[in-house]
Amino acid sequence: MTPSDASTPFWESVDSPEQVTPPEPVSVQPKEAAPEPVSLGILPAAPVAENTEADAERAPSVDVPEEAFDQEEDELGATITGMFFLLFFSVFWIGGTAVATVVITGDLAEQHSTRNWEETPGTMDRSWVSEEVSCDEEGCSTSYCVKVRYSYGYGNLLSGEELSKMEDCYASSRLASKMLDRYPAGSDVTVYHHPDDINETVLETGLALRYMWVLVFMLPFQGVSLVLLYLLQSSARSAISGSGGGGGSS
Repeated sequence: MTPSDASTPFWESVDSPEQVTPPEPVSVQPKEAAPEPVSLGILPAAPVAENTEADAERAPSVDVPEEAFDQEEDELGATITGMFFLLFFSVFWIGGTAVATVVITGDLAEQHSTRNWEETPGTMDRSWVSEEVSCDEEGCSTSYCVKVRYSYGYGNLLSGEELSKMEDCYASSRLASKMLDRYPAGSDVTVYHHPDDINETVLETGLALRYMWVLVFMLPFQGVSLVLLYLLQSSARSAISGSGGGGGSS
């Protein structure tokens, strides 16, 4: 060790602060900034009234002419009038046809029941043809009906005036005269009486073919009744569907 080194205190050998080189500053990278919150752009719901008004403003307006409403009302009125007329006519026609059918059917059933009546001898007192005139809106017509009077039972003390339970009337006098020839006055005849009532008698029993023409005569009337019922059903169905469609369109 040299004298110079010994004379220098240890603390002076340390470099003074002025001689110490400060460390270089460390550059710190700034942290990435946090992303700003993203707005979803959800707006508050608009009031219902405002939306309705906006939709009404956007929707195109359709102008319906008043003539269309007037035409629909006229068509509806004509339809209702036609239905009432059809209903009135149908009730009149169908009712009359039904009553006539019931009456004729009842007479046929009653005449059919005479097939089992009991026999007794009798004598023809009188037979003739009666002309009966009936008139309606279409005009007048003449029917030729066969009338009889006969005696029977207990020394011919009882009398009867029924040829059958049906009306033996014809549109032709020739047909009536042909029936009259079967029962001339003074001839012997077979009289048929009810098993429980000897006073109820006829000369013709059962359903003869001449009685069945009445049913054939009623067939066209019954056919018209069926057509009217079909028309009524179709009109009612059209009216119901039309009223339902009108309510939906409004």
